[in-house]
Amino acid sequence: VGLKLRFGFQAIGEVVRWRPDLIICTHLALGPVAAVAATIGKRPYWVVVHGIEAWCSLPYGKRAALRQADRVIVTSTFNREQVLKRQGIDPDRMSSLPCALDEKLLSVQATSDGRKCSLHRYFSYDRRVLLTVGRMVASERYKGHDMVLRALPAVVAEVPNLTYVLVGD
Repeated sequence: VGLKLRFGFQAIGEVVRWRPDLIICTHLALGPVAAVAATIGKRPYWVVVHGIEAWCSLPYGKRAALRQADRVIVTSTFNREQVLKRQGIDPDRMSSLPCALDEKLLSVQATSDGRKCSLHRYFSYDRRVLLTVGRMVASERYKGHDMVLRALPAVVAEVPNLTYVLVGD
């Protein structure tokens, strides 16, 4: 608790010091800090909702921070539907911004000793890549990692140069 309080006070102090035009809170867990900082600094704030963290009954602080945010950014259509249904956010205050990778991030660079990065075999031009990035825990089975794995033999039959890369804890 001590570290969280220190972080909160530091964040509020930085808002007062730097007076940003906008505060963007990139996770709902930090929403209450953003709400207080925005109130003290008299600044607008946005909250980014990535998924499951907003699909349940929320503690007062998080619920208030989400409902008071000037804008709520969701990462998918499904996420938007869940937040609208469960949190009662005004749809006019919501925007969608899907998580995406810049294709430059997929380019493979040589290591300092001249060897190719080990991911080179996945991201070569003659391969098709199916990439899944996300938490892989039993409580989040709805994401469908297991369904992708079951479907993979049929997909590879149609796309033989496919590599499936799964990233996450």
